[in-house]
Order: sequence, then C-alpha cells, then structure tokens
Amino acid sequence: MIDIAKKIDTLLARPLVAVVVGFLLAIAVFVLQDAYDTCTKRKAIAEILAVELTAIPKSIPEYESNRAFYRDPIYIPSAPLLLDGQLLNYSKHKALVTALLHLQVALSKHNEFVSMTNNAQTDKSIPLSVYESWYVTIKQLHAAVVESKAEVITALHEAKLGTT
Repeated sequence: MIDIAKKIDTLLARPLVAVVVGFLLAIAVFVLQDAYDTCTKRKAIAEILAVELTAIPKSIPEYESNRAFYRDPIYIPSAPLLLDGQLLNYSKHKALVTALLHLQVALSKHNEFVSMTNNAQTDKSIPLSVYESWYVTIKQLHAAVVESKAEVITALHEAKLGTT
C-alpha cells in the first residue's frame, strides 16, 4: 500500500503529469456538475408542468344559447422549456417529447379557434346556428387538449425525470 502511494507521489511530482491529471479531474467535475444541473432543472420544470396541467379543466360548461361562451386560451409555458433541446434527451425521453408536441399542437388549434370565436361573438348578425357550431368545435378541440394532457401526465410518470 505504501509502495503505491510512493509511486503516485512520484508520478504527481512531475509537473506535466500533475497538470494533465488536474485537467482531467476538472473536466470530470464540470461534466458531473453540468449533468446534475440539467437533472435539477429538468425535474423542477417537470414539476411546474404537472401543476400547469392541473389548470386544464376536464370539460367546458354546457352551451346556453342566451349567453356568450367566452373561453380563455390555455397556455402551458413550461412545455417549450422542456422541448428546447437542453433538458430532455430526445431518445431517452421520446414518449414525453412526443406527448408534449401533441399537447402543443392541440393547444395551438384550441387557442386559435377560441381567439377567433371570442372576437367574432361581438358581431350580433351571426346566426344562432353558427354559435352552436362553434361551440361544438370548441368542445372537440378542448377534448383533444384533455386527451393530450393525459398523454403528457402518463409520459411524465414514466420518464423518471429526477435521474440523469
């Protein structure tokens, strides 16, 4: 044991070897710290995503012909953060990435139609049948968002984002 310690001391006494070993150790520490930071960020944003998903209602209120049916757009700000290529490994987290992309598409369609109908409802010359048709479409688009939400929740549980 003492022989090995002497050999290490002798080896490290050489300046070039000491510099190379120090450099390799610094790289190893940097890589480990970066992996830890990425894992921590991924876990934190995934927790935020889970909270944001709870804000999406399972259904929308029933249609009432005597009332406007204003709907708020649905925004999930954490999804793009997970999809930016920095936090998720696309091969390791393929199911989650796919589910998040499906959710983004469903939200985009929903929000675009909601925005259009919210703006158009101020026009009193639109027939009641058109409002009813819009409501049916919004209900379908919302159902697609809820389905995508469930897909993301399942993928989140399966992804085990607290590990590297």
